[in-house]
Formats: sequence, C-alpha cells, structure tokens
Amino acid sequence: MRFGSAPRAIASYASRVAAWRTRTTADLRRAHVDLMEVPVPRVYHRDAVARPILQFFRMRELRGEKR
Repeated sequence: MRFGSAPRAIASYASRVAAWRTRTTADLRRAHVDLMEVPVPRVYHRDAVARPILQFFRMRELRGEKR
C-alpha cells in the first residue's frame, strides 16, 4: 500500500458522499419528505439524540397547525 494515496482516497470518498447527500436531499424534497438529521456526539450527553428528534416533531406539529 502506498501511503501517499491515502489523502486522495479520503478526498475521493468525501466527494462521493457529498454528491450522494446532495442527490438524496433533492430526491426527498421532491417527494415532500422531511429530512431529520440527528448528529451523534463523540461525548455522551443524555439529551443528544432525543432533543433533535423532539424538535423535529414539534416543528411538524407547529407546521400542521398553520395549515
């Protein structure tokens, strides 16, 4: 294995992931599907996962009241 190719491989992978995210986000928007991103922290926090999920559903609830 050539160690000099590792940065290129990482950059290539990052580029492919970014392209995939862009396409997926566009597809979901066209389908009128809400996207919920839940970051997973490196350091444990009790509300780290629950808080974004609750905020997401609260946003949907408030959006429904406006209709």
